[in-house]
Amino acid sequence: PAAAARTPEASQAMTSAPQATKRTFFTSIDWAALSSAGSDGCDIRVAGLCALGEAVSEFFDQLGVSFKPARNDVAGNVRKMTDAAKQLDSAPAAGAEEFQTGSVGHLLQSEQASGLGAKDPSGTIGLLWFKRALEYLYAMLCLVHSSRARTGDFGMAELCRRAYEATLKPRHSWLVQKTFGLVISTSPKRSQFLARVTYGDDSVNEDELYESMAASLVAMRRLLECLNAALCRYNVESPPVPDLAALSPAGTESPAGAVEQ
Repeated sequence: PAAAARTPEASQAMTSAPQATKRTFFTSIDWAALSSAGSDGCDIRVAGLCALGEAVSEFFDQLGVSFKPARNDVAGNVRKMTDAAKQLDSAPAAGAEEFQTGSVGHLLQSEQASGLGAKDPSGTIGLLWFKRALEYLYAMLCLVHSSRARTGDFGMAELCRRAYEATLKPRHSWLVQKTFGLVISTSPKRSQFLARVTYGDDSVNEDELYESMAASLVAMRRLLECLNAALCRYNVESPPVPDLAALSPAGTESPAGAVEQ
């Protein structure tokens, strides 16, 4: 039998139906689960940060062998946070009753009270270096976003080097700086980088990609501001922290209520 003709209402419903979000590195992260109700970030869930760390590790895997050291560093620090959170779940530490179990504040306060916070491995050290790796990734993505209008393809080494100098380099020893410099020199071209951000999905167009990148940069900057506030509160991070405002491209300003360091 012939198919029944669609009514105008049915046709409208089909054309206006929401399209499934295409998977990119940016859309794979539940940024809402990483938000903080306050300005100090102490209520952020450690489990949420570990899930973010797994996504970042997968992302670095996609970027190729040149990012393997960064991938291994992130994975190691996520493991430290995971182990510490499990330990505190099974044997809560005294002196951290101010915070909900499983939160950043509970982790930092518990390990500080027990004397473990300054030791490595610990959840505190894992959180500190994971946050610093996120600052590097944030800076790199900001530079990628700002280079959108740049014509022609080019190697990512220049952007990776500038991001490194603005974030991790002052925290690294001379030997690590030299090693990182060699790794950066093998970075992929921008076209390869953007293809890997979309996990090879050619259906993601450039406008969609940069739109999701911009939204993620806003959320990432807010997260980093909150984590810096929490880590500085417990004297884990040592100022000065990277100037996120100076790194942020136009259109990705942090929302109202940003934390001042």
